[in-house]
Amino acid sequence: QYQAIEKEALYDINCFDFKSASEKMKKVVDFIEKSIELLSNDDIFLNTLSHEIQSEYLGDAFCMKIYADLFQQRNNPTMYQQMINDSDNALKQYKYDGELERNLQYRAHIEMEQGNHKEAF
Repeated sequence: QYQAIEKEALYDINCFDFKSASEKMKKVVDFIEKSIELLSNDDIFLNTLSHEIQSEYLGDAFCMKIYADLFQQRNNPTMYQQMINDSDNALKQYKYDGELERNLQYRAHIEMEQGNHKEAF
């Protein structure tokens, strides 16, 4: 189901319906975060973990939401703080360089659009 929603969001972006894409991915983010919260409240499950729960799907959902929001940021600079929060949350999800690098590129773009050139580098 996640991949179908992600493809729909990408289609929306290609049709310049950035708001719809962002809203779809926000729903996915909320669903995954609630699922992680439920798992985090399960003592038996938590006892099998040695670290905080990370989800590449959650990172990807944040990343796709950020991608949609990048197209809206220039016309709505007030989105900056939410995009930074989304970016911070996405960056916490990745263990491997490939996805992390893509997210860092998005973060640099967010900062550049805001005029924070030093932070972008």
